Amino acid sequence: MKAVFLVPVLALILGTCCFAQVVPTTPTGFTTRKTGAISGRSMDTSISVPQASASTTIRHISYVALGEPRQWTSNDGKPLLAKLIAWEQSEQVITQGQPAPEPTLPPMPNGPTVIRDEKVRLLVNGKPFVLPLSRLSEADQELIAQVTTSISQTAQPQPKARTPETSAK
Repeated sequence: MKAVFLVPVLALILGTCCFAQVVPTTPTGFTTRKTGAISGRSMDTSISVPQASASTTIRHISYVALGEPRQWTSNDGKPLLAKLIAWEQSEQVITQGQPAPEPTLPPMPNGPTVIRDEKVRLLVNGKPFVLPLSRLSEADQELIAQVTTSISQTAQPQPKARTPETSAK
């Protein structure tokens, strides 16, 4: 008896699920309009898509680091982890679609510039920042002065020692 009652109920449930159809109330009320059409009037509109550039230019910049990363301190006590870098840098431009140039190391400057117009450059997370020398603590200013004097001493050509052969001439 239970089976006889369940079969029509299941057929009724499955039939409504499988054969249900949604009919719009106004099937002829849907029309397509052209782009820019406003209440029966047409406007000339155009959509322009910028074309992708066929060539991409990549700039590869190399900095001259004058030391290891260290904790710098500003004159108001804020810490900053950065590298001291020289003002000189090497830039290589690579254009996509062109043959890649041979990778070369940038030439090391003979006497890199540490201080320019009372400012120094620090490399923080791969980005160079220019700071006034007065923004750094006294200890950091002394360190920069030591780096500047050691660079100027090594950049000056040392006089050659006289050998007996050259002094005899």
